[in-house]
Parts: sequence; structure tokens; C-alpha cells
Amino acid sequence: AIFTLFIETFENLDDVNTSAGSGSASINGAYDADKHIFVNSSTDTSLVLQSVAKVITGPNDNAWCFVDYEAAEGASLTVEISRDSGVTWTTLTENAITSISTQPTGVQVVCRVTLTGAVTLKNLAWGVK
Repeated sequence: AIFTLFIETFENLDDVNTSAGSGSASINGAYDADKHIFVNSSTDTSLVLQSVAKVITGPNDNAWCFVDYEAAEGASLTVEISRDSGVTWTTLTENAITSISTQPTGVQVVCRVTLTGAVTLKNLAWGVK
């Protein structure tokens, strides 16, 4: 099977749901550096970036992600995916295929990234099949 792949640059933060933690207040900056979008979170915040729901046909029983980021000591970044419009979530392991077959079936797939502490998110790619 072929993965349906999405590159999330969070280029337009108005299209990104910055919920939980301090929300958009915890973004120090979003800027273009050599055509790569960077999102920085500060040391004392938690920030959730959520993509808009993508309508994808097929069973979509597996997911995968690649993340390019830098995290200060004690900081973390978590990538999760939902195939039922954000009701049920599964944590993805970077560069590994993760089964999401136990999630309720649906066609609206959403990816969210949680930045805790000082994290610079450079690029995110994720996919389902």
C-alpha cells in the first residue's frame, strides 16, 4: 500500500489550532528560514498544534511520522494521530509504522503535535495507509 503523505509546515498559524497550555501565547516566533518554517515554544509552556481534518479514503490502519526539531533538556515533542476527527488519539513513534487499527473507523484524519518546554519545530511529515 502507498502512504498518503502530508507535510505540515504550520506556515499559516491562523489555520492551526493552538489549544491547551498557553496556546498561541507560548509561540515565541514563527518564521521562514531558508524556506523552512520554525515554531518556537518557550520553556514554561505547553503548546498543541493541530492540523485541520483531512478526509482520506481507505482503511488507514497504519500511520507514520518524521519530525525535525530541537528540544532543550527536559523538553519534549509528541506526535499523535486520530482517524475519527480527533476523538481517539494514538501516539506515533518517529520513523516507525504505528498501527491505528484499534481506533474507531472514520475518514477524517487529524495530526497533532504537543511541544512541552523549549522546543523548535522545524518540519513535520506524517502519513497514513
